[in-house]
Amino acid sequence: MVGALLLKTGARVVYSKYAGTEVEFDGSSHLILKEDDIIGILETDDIKDLKPLNDRVFIKVHYPPLSIGWRILISIFH
Repeated sequence: MVGALLLKTGARVVYSKYAGTEVEFDGSSHLILKEDDIIGILETDDIKDLKPLNDRVFIKVHYPPLSIGWRILISIFH
C-alpha cells in the first residue's frame, strides 16, 4: 500500500457498480470493498463536489436526441 486511504466513519463514497462483497452482521447489511473499487468521496449532497480518487476523473455524459448521435467532451483542469 503506497498511501493510506483517509475515510472518516460515515463518509459517503461512490464505488464501482459490481464491486464488493455483501455481508450480514448483527442484523445489518454491510459491503466490504477493495480500495481500488472506491471511485471517489462525496463530502456534500452536491455530486459536483465529488472528490475522485487516484487517477480517476469525473465527467458528465450528455445524450442528445438519437438523430444526432452522441459525443463525450473531456476537459482537463490543472
